[in-house]
Amino acid sequence: MRRKTVIIGLGVLVLLGAAMLVMIVPSEEPIEVLGALSKREVRDIRIAVQRKIQPKILPDLSMQSLREAPGIILGRYTKPLPKIWRIEGRNREFAAVIARGPANPNGYRYVFWCVFKETNTWWAGDEYLLKEYGSRSDTNR
Repeated sequence: MRRKTVIIGLGVLVLLGAAMLVMIVPSEEPIEVLGALSKREVRDIRIAVQRKIQPKILPDLSMQSLREAPGIILGRYTKPLPKIWRIEGRNREFAAVIARGPANPNGYRYVFWCVFKETNTWWAGDEYLLKEYGSRSDTNR
C-alpha cells in the first residue's frame, strides 16, 4: 500500500511539472524573416524587442520598484502582448520588426520597431502604432 502511494505521488508530481513547463515556456509562432539574417541574429532581434515590450520587474531595489513589481508581474500574464509577425533585415546594422497586436480602441493593429545592431547585440528603438501594415498613418507610442 505504501509503495502504491509513492508511485501515485510521483505521478502527480510529474504531471504538475509538465503542466508548469507548458505554462511557463511560450510556444513560438512562425516569424517571416526577410533579408540575410542568421538564426542567431533573428534570436537576438526577438530578445531586443521582448525587452522593449516587457519591462523589467525589478530594475533596481528602490521602494518604487518594489511597489510596482506586483502590478508588472500581473500585467505580464494578463495583458495581451503584440506577437512578432515579420522581421525585415534591411542591412547588416538595421532591421524592421512588425508585430500584430490586439485591437486598439483607436484602430491600431500593428506595432513597428526599428532595431539597430550595436557591437555585440541588437537594440530596439521607439515603438510605432500602425492601423494597416504599410500605411502612413502612424503614431509614436
